[in-house]
Amino acid sequence: MELRGEVWWLLGFGVIAAGTTAGVCRACLLRDRAHIGRTWNAICPLLRERCELVRDLSQHMRALPKAGPSFVRDIDYLLTRVEETDDPNKHAGVQNGLVVAVQRGLEEYQRMEAFQSGGRVSEVMHAISMVDSRLAPLRDSYNERVEGHNTRVKGMPFSIVARLMGATEQAAFPMLIPWWSTDQAAYGGVGAEEIKQVLETWKAPMVVAPSQLGTEDKGTEGSPKAEPKGTPERS
Repeated sequence: MELRGEVWWLLGFGVIAAGTTAGVCRACLLRDRAHIGRTWNAICPLLRERCELVRDLSQHMRALPKAGPSFVRDIDYLLTRVEETDDPNKHAGVQNGLVVAVQRGLEEYQRMEAFQSGGRVSEVMHAISMVDSRLAPLRDSYNERVEGHNTRVKGMPFSIVARLMGATEQAAFPMLIPWWSTDQAAYGGVGAEEIKQVLETWKAPMVVAPSQLGTEDKGTEGSPKAEPKGTPERS
C-alpha cells in the first residue's frame, strides 16, 4: 500500500510538472508571436512609405536627359511585386532588389550635371535614408525574435507544445539597409555589383529586375540565414 501511494504521488508530481512546463512553453510561444506581430505591423507602414519614396525618386530620375527606360521598368516591376505578398522574406527580396536597381541608377546618372543640380533627388534620397534609419532597429528586433522563436519550435519541450498550438517557424526579414548618397565625394564606396555579392553571400532573398535576369527570382524560397555582424550598411 505504501509503495502504491508513492507511485501515485510520483504520477501526480509528474502531471503537475508536465502541466507547468507546457504552460511556460505556451506562454513563451505566445509572447514570441505577439512580439513578432507587433514588430511586423510597425515595419509594414515604413515599407509602404519607402516604396512611395522610391517611386518618387524614379520619377525624378527618369526625367533626366538620356535616362534609360530599363531603369524605369525595373523600378516599376519591383514596386508591383510589393503588392503580391505579405510574407516578410519575400518583402525583403523585393526591397533588396530595389536597393540594387536604384544603386545601378545612381551609378548611371550620378555624375550627370542635371542629376547633381536636382535638389529634389537629394531630398528624396535623404527621406529614404530617414525611413531606413527607423527600419533598421525594427528589422533587427524582428529577426532576433524570429530566430529565437524558430529555435524554440524545433527543440524539446517547445516542439511538442508548438505542434499542439499549431505554431510554426516564422519567416525572417533579411533586408539590406543601404547607404545612398548624392554627395559625389561619398559616392562609389559600394557599387551595385558589390551589394549583389553581399546579398548572395548572406543567401538573402533578392527579386531580380527584368533588365538583369529576365523575371527570375533568386533566393525567395525558405528562410535565409540571419545577417552576419559587421556587414556594410547604413543603420
